[in-house]
Amino acid sequence: MKRKSLLKHCCNLVMTLAVLFLASCSGGDQVKLAVGDLSPDFLIEDLNGSSIRLADLSNHPVVLRFFVTDCKFCRADTGVFNDYYRKHHNQGLEVLYITTTVDREQVKKFVEELQIPFPVAIDYNRQVSQVYNIKIEPQTIVLDPSHRIMGAILGGVTEKELDEMLGRFWSASAPAEAGRTEEAAPAPAPANTLDQLPPDARCPVCGMFVAKYDVWVTRLEIGPGIYRDFDGVKDLMAYYYDPVAYGGKTKEKGGRIWVKDYYSLKWLDGRQASYVVGSDVHGPMGHELIPFSTRAGAESFMADHHGRQILSFAEITPELVEELRGGDRMKDGGK
Repeated sequence: MKRKSLLKHCCNLVMTLAVLFLASCSGGDQVKLAVGDLSPDFLIEDLNGSSIRLADLSNHPVVLRFFVTDCKFCRADTGVFNDYYRKHHNQGLEVLYITTTVDREQVKKFVEELQIPFPVAIDYNRQVSQVYNIKIEPQTIVLDPSHRIMGAILGGVTEKELDEMLGRFWSASAPAEAGRTEEAAPAPAPANTLDQLPPDARCPVCGMFVAKYDVWVTRLEIGPGIYRDFDGVKDLMAYYYDPVAYGGKTKEKGGRIWVKDYYSLKWLDGRQASYVVGSDVHGPMGHELIPFSTRAGAESFMADHHGRQILSFAEITPELVEELRGGDRMKDGGK
């Protein structure tokens, strides 16, 4: 198809960045934004004269697409955004096109020709573009429902790339799949929810700030009301097998383990979950064990994301954990 051909020839620096080279300006200061950071709020007016404030879209995943009307790549993949919006808007998705093209009639023609169903706004004086340090169009910023930054895509965009970041939210609201009957035992949410985690809480294995990665956070109970929090299953298992190496005082294996189903983000009993290893989906620390409440969910994910195998909790070995971690170790929380 012509549209696919254009996309293939895009200067496709398509990537989900571990660290986004974005900037938020406040006075004379410039603050770098990273994946997991809260997106700065902004106010902009769409072509119909309606004011759009990002904060008013709370609890909705948001896709921000920065474009210019004379960019053929911006035109080529707009159909992808149109289709994705129509498919998932009823499940909460919001899409906002933002352009620095100041010719209003030119922008209206762009919208009419491509039959864009979501709001389009002109960024006069580049006020919003400067918030995200947009230097080249097209560029797409993807925000989760809490408006934390999930990733950035520079260049053309495909439905698969959007699904890799946002697909878990649609699965959470979709009807249960036929045959998905072997649910892992649901685990009551830990006494301390993620929202109550102090922002400076660190993973004892890698030293990263856990609260930034709510999609990946896992928890190990080491005593009544005492927990260790991690930025993924991989680091939890490293601690589980050798807590003393990371500041633990005893073999802390007896307590409950909580992980989150990748699609629904619901807490699960980690000992009952199924895990996909070797997929093309990476966590904050790279290769990761991806947890699911059902075997069927794990099989579907493995097919879509080129997973190597599905494991039970008991089949996760210290050797596999070290392989996934590349042999890197940070003793005592990186101190």
